Amino acid sequence: MATTTRFAAAVKAELLTLVTLTQQRTGWTVRRILQQLGLSRARARDWVERQARDALADRPSIARHLDGILHEERAAVEAYALQHPKDGYRRLTWQMIDDDVAYLSPSRVYRILRDADLLCRWKRSASLEQAPPKPTRPHERWHTDLMYLRIADHWYFLVTVIDAYSRYVVHWELLTTMTANDVQLRIRTYHPESNGVIVRFHRTTREALAGAELRTLGRARELIGEWVRHCNEERLHAALGYLPPAEYYRGAPAARHAARRVKLDQALARRRQTNQARLKCAA
Repeated sequence: MATTTRFAAAVKAELLTLVTLTQQRTGWTVRRILQQLGLSRARARDWVERQARDALADRPSIARHLDGILHEERAAVEAYALQHPKDGYRRLTWQMIDDDVAYLSPSRVYRILRDADLLCRWKRSASLEQAPPKPTRPHERWHTDLMYLRIADHWYFLVTVIDAYSRYVVHWELLTTMTANDVQLRIRTYHPESNGVIVRFHRTTREALAGAELRTLGRARELIGEWVRHCNEERLHAALGYLPPAEYYRGAPAARHAARRVKLDQALARRRQTNQARLKCAA
């Protein structure tokens, strides 16, 4: 910060000198020279007055210091990100607020993770066709699909039904057979993008079960049940403003948003108080 401030002061001094020299050599008015430089007369006068007082360098505002991220907050964010390496900075932001780890905005979490080289980057897939209108309430539209799942030496079929509005898993079954009576697919063939919600869920489910010991059908059903409960009740969904599906499904998403806002406001007040006390100690 000190180096940047000294550099800024030097640039201002050079510009003031340039104005004087240009006026002497060309006979232009100060107003014309300032217009060419893109400087206002008020700013130039302020620089001249501050230069006379040897105070040309910018002084960082007290508010910026008081709102600065605390060292302990930065450490908490970095540690949490290391524990959740597959989550993006937005999901981490709201998870940390909900888990009472750190109370920072997404932009501040992004900068902390960027500086620590801890950002989880992912590429958004392009949509191949226009998406249907978004539902406005639970049970207005459901998505269903099946996923092949290898257990021991046999193939089984995971069929899941998801509520499109809340992303809540309404029902799932792990079937031993796949007949017309077991599953009914209602999307056009070769157009998985029209059922992207359930396709994405099944892909995430496969990733979550990748390291699990699926040796018996009973154990597989137990693990899938735990995963579905986690997705419904705990996992923050990007399409839902980083809320768990259960809160949209039950119709009360505003309560969590309000609670997060309170936590952020309280953390800001504590941060300013802590920084102010540390500034006094350093003075």
